[in-house]
Amino acid sequence: MRPWDTHVVLMSMEILSSREREVLTAAARGLSVVETGRALYLSPDTVKTYRRHINRHLGARNMTQAVAVAITSGLLEPWEAAPARPADGRLRAVG
Repeated sequence: MRPWDTHVVLMSMEILSSREREVLTAAARGLSVVETGRALYLSPDTVKTYRRHINRHLGARNMTQAVAVAITSGLLEPWEAAPARPADGRLRAVG
């Protein structure tokens, strides 16, 4: 399975849970595992588990590839991948 195969991604859109989509969006915004956990009230281990599921669903090797696949396939809009840190360095809410 190649992550850029459109039919694979379209099927994955239906498979990703709402929480997995939140974690994917956080990754797209550049949040670390710990930062994602804090923003979504999850433990770092839970975030890592969600990231593994996302990678598997999208056929990606890592989150960078998963985010790229999600954006190019339309699963994530480019504006959803805007950096989570404004110039003042504070985290914005995810979601």
